[in-house]
Amino acid sequence: MEWGSGYSTLYYPKFALPQTEWLAIEHDAEWAERIRDQNDNPRVKIVSIPPQQFPWTDANDDGAYDDLKDYVDYAEAFKPYDFILVDG
Repeated sequence: MEWGSGYSTLYYPKFALPQTEWLAIEHDAEWAERIRDQNDNPRVKIVSIPPQQFPWTDANDDGAYDDLKDYVDYAEAFKPYDFILVDG
């Protein structure tokens, strides 16, 4: 499972075992689509989970849990995972 999608989503899965399924969770729909368009690996699933609120409500402008609750909690439905990558 990968938090965030990006060029690592396109790169790292090719080193995984053939039966490996790769789930990349992204909160930016446009970015997810851009990476999805470049993905040619059928074992890689890229999902876009939009934020509940934007702009962010926290003082650091990073996005608080309440801003990204669905994105943060999405992975829970698919656990356990053998490997988690944070692409941020």
